[in-house]
Amino acid sequence: MKMIFAVAILFGMSAMATSSNEKQLKEALKIADEQDYPFGNGQGDIYKYNVKKFKLKSALNQVKSDYSSGKHSDCEFEFDADIQSNLKSLNSNDFNESPAIKDALNDLNKRKQIKAIVSANWDYSSGDSEYCSIWNYKVYTVDGLVLDMVFDHTD
Repeated sequence: MKMIFAVAILFGMSAMATSSNEKQLKEALKIADEQDYPFGNGQGDIYKYNVKKFKLKSALNQVKSDYSSGKHSDCEFEFDADIQSNLKSLNSNDFNESPAIKDALNDLNKRKQIKAIVSANWDYSSGDSEYCSIWNYKVYTVDGLVLDMVFDHTD
């Protein structure tokens, strides 16, 4: 009987952590969406991923694939899979004008809830800013959520 109760408590605590991160990210996106075009022509989404099957290299390769062909073929992107450098970029660049998103990500990082961040960032020198001004960040949390943000400032 004690074992069943202990398992129930553990599962309950795990579910609470998931809801807490999801609630925090959804609230940050809601506040950001109330601003005038926080993502430009882009958007922010939250979806789930399988934590057990996650491979950082695969996530980074997918982002590279997304930004190496099609309408982005004349643009050069820099790719990054380092949590701290991506957070620094999100906190310091003009394209992310949402304090709510910055605060949420910094809080998740402080609480060690970020598993990985992969990004594709326009290099500012290739192609034409009219169609290359795109920055994409995918934030993977330890509890199976992805905050996918595309800051698209193209015309």
